[in-house]
Amino acid sequence: MFFNDPKQCLPVIPSHRLHKSSLCLTFRPYTNNGTVRAQTNMPLQAPADRMTATEQTKAQGSADWLLGVGDGSANKTEDSIALPRELLLPATTTNSSGRKVEYFRERAKLAPKNLQVDHINDMVLDLLPGDAQTFYSADSSQHYRDGVAPHSTRVSTTV
Repeated sequence: MFFNDPKQCLPVIPSHRLHKSSLCLTFRPYTNNGTVRAQTNMPLQAPADRMTATEQTKAQGSADWLLGVGDGSANKTEDSIALPRELLLPATTTNSSGRKVEYFRERAKLAPKNLQVDHINDMVLDLLPGDAQTFYSADSSQHYRDGVAPHSTRVSTTV
């Protein structure tokens, strides 16, 4: 992707305060709360006051396409996405560039599928000495023991 990393995008819920957006990140399982579709690409709109009309039009087109990737409307088939021409490099540019690696390092952000991430993680873990350890994120809690939750939802939402 030539945009911000989609894994870093926070939900934007129209007509709600930040508190509502953060709730869908902290409660598990958040999929039971329903589905909220992204309607606005906030990072592309932030510098709109510093853009020309042409730049705003291009940014809005990019934002609409990225939202289309998210909701599936940009899909050419079930497992492929049609890329806009402005995201593609001409063959002469890619073949004649003496700085191919630097060019893409400065521009590309790749987001692999979870299956690929798991495979890469397993390969790296196999290279490391010692036993594997699992470290949980701050918003996870210990597993239930004897059917009793170690931390109630009420306590965890007040932290």
